[in-house]
Amino acid sequence: RSILREWLRAPPEGVRIVPVRFADGHYRHADHFAGTLAQAETVHRDSIVMPHPGDIFIGLDWAPEATIAAAPRLADWRRGGVSTCFVAHDILPISHPEYFHPHARQVFDRWLRQVAYLSDCIACVSRTTADAITAWLAEDARYQFGRSPRVESFKLGADFSPDVAELSSIRPAVR
Repeated sequence: RSILREWLRAPPEGVRIVPVRFADGHYRHADHFAGTLAQAETVHRDSIVMPHPGDIFIGLDWAPEATIAAAPRLADWRRGGVSTCFVAHDILPISHPEYFHPHARQVFDRWLRQVAYLSDCIACVSRTTADAITAWLAEDARYQFGRSPRVESFKLGADFSPDVAELSSIRPAVR
């Protein structure tokens, strides 16, 4: 949410941010959610998203059910010239399966396989995660167009805005 909030408040130059949600087999505009998140008035659209060649879909949240259900739609979008990128926080259910319920491991595995198949890029929240995904892709993945997605990493930021509690009030609570 923080990434989307910042993109809505200050989009990259020349980029239009269009939040979407997956429902009833389609991606739909998520204007009400975006307005709430950015604390701004928006026109509420619930219409189906119609992407164009050159558009970029970014899956910011780990939403395995939606990603798996949306796979045919995303594959169509890619064939139509839309680039796709998914954010990955870790691959712990694969690298440390002993800590996860078998169902959670299965859901994560299906999600990661779909992401690998559908992605032009996987953006990881750490270099360690990027290295782990790169290794996993090399040994155990299939791709829609026969090529592995680009794997990159970025650093998560911190919110030091005035509406966050003062550091002095946090310290006693974490001791």
